Amino acid sequence: MIASYPAEQREAVSAALELESEPLNVIAQTMSFREMLLRQRVNEGARACMLSHSAGTDLDNLAGNMNTKRLVITPATDTTDAVMESDTSLRLRAQRAYDGLSVAGPSGAYEYFARSASGLVRDARAISPSPANVTVSILSTEGDGHSNGGVA
Repeated sequence: MIASYPAEQREAVSAALELESEPLNVIAQTMSFREMLLRQRVNEGARACMLSHSAGTDLDNLAGNMNTKRLVITPATDTTDAVMESDTSLRLRAQRAYDGLSVAGPSGAYEYFARSASGLVRDARAISPSPANVTVSILSTEGDGHSNGGVA
């Protein structure tokens, strides 16, 4: 920018630009800050559209596109708010939602439906010890991980 001035004015312009109170510096810093805020807004919008980076209501909206809703762990009462499924758990279930569309009985479908059955299911694994038999093991979020009647 200084090079665009005539040679005899460059030293004076350079000295003026070194001052923080110089209006040109203030304008340049303001424009830079606004540009940074705009880019941050665009980046946040892009992250909100990606399942791996979204959180909160953005994640709820993306999971809803896959017919997956956030589960209630503890229902709301008159004195307390509802305890809802964590973002991580919802994200994992949303990633596995397409496994649940299969009618051929893959292990991923059994695991998806087991995790979607209750907010108290931390993890689930499905194995087939013999043809036409499936064993689904559930890990609970409560206690030492054993599932009770409310989860099974």
